[in-house]
Amino acid sequence: MTPQRRPANVRVATASDARAYGSKAHEFLEAAQSSLAIGNNVAAAGNAIHPGIAAADAIAASRAGSVWRGEHGPTISPE
Repeated sequence: MTPQRRPANVRVATASDARAYGSKAHEFLEAAQSSLAIGNNVAAAGNAIHPGIAAADAIAASRAGSVWRGEHGPTISPE
């Protein structure tokens, strides 16, 4: 996708960003596993969601060079 065609709710991401997202995914996964091991099931469930999101961002950053800002990111103005 060229910069002029990139949707407003997507931002450019670098290989460094991809590595950072991968580290974040690993950290959240460890937090979820630790919480589960001590019986903190609500915290484990909450922390289990984030590794998937961060891993998806890592893949998108490395493969597409961009990540989604989310549904509440900037919107495209009507022309």
